[in-house]
Amino acid sequence: MSRTATTGGLIAVAALALTACSPVTTLEPYAASDGVRVVWDEDDTSIRGENVLLLTAEAGAEARMVGGLTNLTSEATEITAAFSDGTLIDTFPLEAGETLLLDGEATRDVLIEASPVAPGENASVVFTTPTLGAVEVSVPVLDATLAEYEDYVP
Repeated sequence: MSRTATTGGLIAVAALALTACSPVTTLEPYAASDGVRVVWDEDDTSIRGENVLLLTAEAGAEARMVGGLTNLTSEATEITAAFSDGTLIDTFPLEAGETLLLDGEATRDVLIEASPVAPGENASVVFTTPTLGAVEVSVPVLDATLAEYEDYVP
């Protein structure tokens, strides 16, 4: 057997061995866009938020929360969102099996009187449910720099 064939075989075996050691990260839940995931328990995501973010022109200006809230349990629940200083954003009732889109349009438009931070920063938001308690999440705050958000910045 030639030296080239032996070397090629060893490289193939090494690549296969290293591939087997690498975790499959595509199976891990992640925020698929600019927003963040809201979960109370990584092992039970039956109640969660997906792609949650705030849109505003500047700190202190009106803001809009967008994203989605999901309740995959068999009972109705509600999710309350508030800034970490206690300022209420909104309360969202969710029926069993429901996903509520905070889309700034017909489904649910969540306008906030004043953004606590400027675009490019993160706002500390506390999400609460009656059964799971509270979880604090750093929610990205964006402006109309990205064309897909132009129509949603208040």
